[in-house]
Amino acid sequence: MLTYLLSYGPCPVGELLRVFGHKKSTLTSILDRLESRRYLVREVHPADRRSFLVTLTPAGRQVAGLVRQIIEGLEDRLLRRVAPADLSGFQRVMAAIATETAVELRDAAGAGRALYDSTAKDRQHPPPPGKDEL
Repeated sequence: MLTYLLSYGPCPVGELLRVFGHKKSTLTSILDRLESRRYLVREVHPADRRSFLVTLTPAGRQVAGLVRQIIEGLEDRLLRRVAPADLSGFQRVMAAIATETAVELRDAAGAGRALYDSTAKDRQHPPPPGKDEL
């Protein structure tokens, strides 16, 4: 969640529901915990007062950056152990999942890297979260 918000934030709560696929009550609980740790804030969306925008705080950006570094290190170690043909097959599976779930990530400046992108140097999207809060 934090690394997604680092790349795509601020985000409407509805976007987080769509991307992560949680039930509303589950997402609310996750956001409550992250907000209680002062990693994010929820504010009324200026363009739609019926919804909220979720924004990382400076502390949340710092933690998300550390989490992203850990994930990128893991991805780099995994990429060294996976043959190009295997990675290509994994990318096709991820593309099929994206097509079936119809979840598309919007472009984001400074987005992180993802294992399922073509090469380590060309990665452009944040990694799928391993844990709800990370």
